[in-house]
Amino acid sequence: MSPQVESQSSADHRLGGPMESRTAGVPRRWAMTAAGGHFRAAVVNVMLVLASTAVMGAAIFGAGELYFRWSFGWNATGQWPIWTVFDEQRGWTLKPGEYSYVDLVVFRKVYVSINDLGIRNKPVSLKVREGIERISIVGDSFVFGAPLNDEATPTGRLQRLLGPQREVVNIGVPGYGTGQELLMMEDLIGRHYEPGSKIVIVFFSNDIQDNSGVDYSTNERDPIRPAFSVSSSGSLQIEPATPHQHESPSRPGLLQRSLFYNFVRTSAMYAAIAHPSLIDVAGHLGIKVALPRTPGIIAGWYTEGWLERWTRTEAILAYAVTRMRTLTSAEIFLVYMPSPFQIEGVFRRMVESSANGDPGYRALLTETDRPQHMLQRFADSHRVRLVDLTGVLRDSGDGRLYFPRDGHLTERGSELVANELARVLSAETVKRPK
Repeated sequence: MSPQVESQSSADHRLGGPMESRTAGVPRRWAMTAAGGHFRAAVVNVMLVLASTAVMGAAIFGAGELYFRWSFGWNATGQWPIWTVFDEQRGWTLKPGEYSYVDLVVFRKVYVSINDLGIRNKPVSLKVREGIERISIVGDSFVFGAPLNDEATPTGRLQRLLGPQREVVNIGVPGYGTGQELLMMEDLIGRHYEPGSKIVIVFFSNDIQDNSGVDYSTNERDPIRPAFSVSSSGSLQIEPATPHQHESPSRPGLLQRSLFYNFVRTSAMYAAIAHPSLIDVAGHLGIKVALPRTPGIIAGWYTEGWLERWTRTEAILAYAVTRMRTLTSAEIFLVYMPSPFQIEGVFRRMVESSANGDPGYRALLTETDRPQHMLQRFADSHRVRLVDLTGVLRDSGDGRLYFPRDGHLTERGSELVANELARVLSAETVKRPK
């Protein structure tokens, strides 16, 4: 081998290989070193971006949390105050007092006044004042007005609409069904409370489950609720409630306790209500917007055994109407408060997303107004005027009548309900046939 060739081979070996293995005149080892440096730099840049984003997100989260804690109080937990006491016959009653709490489901501070009669109302005299027409509104949490402040509840708005010559009394307790409402009215009348010229019984879709004392989603017996039925002899039968064993709840996680997180979550739900098509877009992207549990209206009215549950409630309603007519001379009104799943598009779209796999969901979509039809038949046969709020709420075209994570009426929904009740109740009292 010539010295020249030998020298070239040695040079190639010292530089890491033949000349053809160099890239653009740069040896392979140098090229690999440079590529590795670029990769490490890219990784560092990505990590810096992620770290900066995390720091900025934490700063925004912290600032938002501080702002809302400053606004609502440092100890705001979102838990309802303990404003109930155990009652064997009714399950629970309201405890008089002044309460306030931050409702993280709807993200607002709520003030609640419960008077000496155990109802959410300003102080009420037992006797109707001279020259005043009293109207007693009986029901569950929709009448109680959760989670609205006192003046924004349907009864609070109704009082302002009807004026000072009429007195509207809120006799609503969260979770009550027809049987419990009857016992409460009997208790008040037994304490010489005068219901006035009109008694309005507000019926919500889950009342057929309340009357049976069952869980809203599973229809299994819930022992902390009383169960009611009417015997063959026509007497009201009560299966008493058992005291609820209060267990120390596990401490919620950071996000569940965060006011800022709940604000963002509630805002996102409002965006979905304002633009229901967002749920359709999510479905096209393969994201199923599922409900956390079976809605009470579906479990109660559209699953196996619904007719038996309604037959039980129908008998309890008939007993309650007869009993009120025996105890008072008041005109009886029956009001149907529709479920948000019967009214608003975003709730119905969530039902549609589960309809293929559950016949109860499909039944709601095909026979949406089943509860109203049953109640109308009852009202006709018992000479009771039914005020169905479905049309007023459904025809409003307003997509924000119910709180999205709570299902109760918003201020707008409360306003529409109060307006319709004022229209009906402002008419002269009509004496019932003998």
